[in-house]
Amino acid sequence: MDIKSILKDEYCLDNIYIEQINYGLVDENYKIISSNGTFFFKIYNSISSFDFKKLHDDLRLLKKSNIPVPLETNRKNKTTSNHFYALYDFTEGKKYDSSINQMKSISQIFRKVIQVGISNHEKLSTKPLLFELEDSIHKLLLLSKKTKLPKEVKSICSEYYYLSKKVKEKIISYIPDKLDCIPLHPDFTERNFLFSNDSVVLLCDWQGYSHRILLDELFCAFARFCTSNPFEGYLEEKRMIEFKLELTRGNKLISTSLYEYAHLFPWLLVRKQICNTPFRINGIFGTIENRELMIKILLWSRDFINWLINNEDMLYKFLRK
Repeated sequence: MDIKSILKDEYCLDNIYIEQINYGLVDENYKIISSNGTFFFKIYNSISSFDFKKLHDDLRLLKKSNIPVPLETNRKNKTTSNHFYALYDFTEGKKYDSSINQMKSISQIFRKVIQVGISNHEKLSTKPLLFELEDSIHKLLLLSKKTKLPKEVKSICSEYYYLSKKVKEKIISYIPDKLDCIPLHPDFTERNFLFSNDSVVLLCDWQGYSHRILLDELFCAFARFCTSNPFEGYLEEKRMIEFKLELTRGNKLISTSLYEYAHLFPWLLVRKQICNTPFRINGIFGTIENRELMIKILLWSRDFINWLINNEDMLYKFLRK
């Protein structure tokens, strides 16, 4: 694909300099510097025409609610290409550094995203939560047979196999047949945020924005942002209080969900950690740097799971306050 020609012919940019940005597993990302300004150009390598249109319709809707999402720059001329790509204004910002103020800003944005999604609120089956757990355990059993796995990782596979039975029993005993589902960001993690003065100025990567179980996503957000750093330590009371305060402010659905299903908090988080494990183990077979990172995350996850189970009563009481 001739990116420079596309930028000239369709977006009427001049004096173009293109710099590839090295992130994204599937799509291609570029920083564009031109006499017209600085932009972000994205090539979507795995998207249908329907989903491409829906993505940008969703982004416009979210922008109207003051959610800092990227909007496509207007094309001056119609594309004749079979590829899917878009040019966005480039947002300058800092990465997540785990400060309390950044965390509070993330919580505020999450509340706004939920508020937008409530208009498409549905009650959907909770069976996929258990199906995903069973599928993950099957994958772990297969992975545990790989001879090149470190001993501690093989041990984790065995531990999770037996633990999954308890997790499944707990979830079945607590969870209803259906739960609230609304359209939500598919990867609400620190990787997709940029900040200025500790306030979120961009939440990106919205492909896959679709209905998700609200309760599961709420609990995962606590786990991601209420430790001292992602994949380090345990949930800290001060961070949890601030995160919950911003998240529930003026939103009855969020408050009710956290209160009514507080007993599920540790068990849905344990389920999520187990379900993420096959992906993390597969990461061990990448670069040396990736191998070290994934082993570190796996060992943290095991400790975090034990902490969640040991603090079940404390977590329940916190959400019921």
